[in-house]
Amino acid sequence: MKSLVIIPVIILISLSMICVAYLPIFTNFEPSKNEGKRVQLGMIKIIEKKPDHYVVYVNNDKPVKIKVVCSANLSVGMIVTFDGIYKNGTLYADRYYIHTTYEYPFAVSFLGLGILLFLIHREWKFELSKFCFLRKDRNDRIEKIKKDKE
Repeated sequence: MKSLVIIPVIILISLSMICVAYLPIFTNFEPSKNEGKRVQLGMIKIIEKKPDHYVVYVNNDKPVKIKVVCSANLSVGMIVTFDGIYKNGTLYADRYYIHTTYEYPFAVSFLGLGILLFLIHREWKFELSKFCFLRKDRNDRIEKIKKDKE
């Protein structure tokens, strides 16, 4: 019974890891529409590091240069997801997520583990149900023999 709970949890955790890591890449940012709003800029490569802010480019089709003020100590070339308030061409990020090279393979392998456990559990369930049917047949035969003896 515990495996019925553990297997979906493993699959859901791995899917959420993949979503957190790689779905923000589809963010399309328009500065005029997002003025004064909380925004999330996903999978952004840091182009330049200044003493008080970072410079990033968003949107692949029409790159827009944005300043990001963040308390983190980041380096040029890092890929980061920023979350914060966008005002006057500057994103004041209060949350950030640094993307690493091992997170995607880890999440995929975790998902594979969940699927493998699900398949193994399904086989076990099949074998157990087969055994239960045999047991039921055996009990039916015993009942039939008892009735015949009476």
